[in-house]
Amino acid sequence: MRIGSSLVPGPAALLRLLEPDRATAPFHVALVQHLAQPTPALDEAYAFEYGLALLKTAAAQVYTIRLARAHHLVPVTDSHTHHVLLSRTLAREGIDVPHEYVGTHVGTVSSTVTSGLHE
Repeated sequence: MRIGSSLVPGPAALLRLLEPDRATAPFHVALVQHLAQPTPALDEAYAFEYGLALLKTAAAQVYTIRLARAHHLVPVTDSHTHHVLLSRTLAREGIDVPHEYVGTHVGTVSSTVTSGLHE
């Protein structure tokens, strides 16, 4: 896997991207733009990859909300983290979109959640 200008084994890169400190570090668009330099240091390259993943997740979530509202769809995910993120975003923005989480057991679906019932 390429991180910045370095080739890093995939499992090692994943471990670095999942470091606990990264989850609490503040990221914003301007920082990610700054980190997108052509040849950043390896630590900055990891920060860029993590920040870019956060931006992609946020963009996908906005698109999901728009599609769900426009077509009266119920978003469903098998990722508890993404379900909680969507729940919190809907509550914060005051948007009422029912959504579901499919648990780890095949065929198990949580009850439909609306933005008024968030965690």
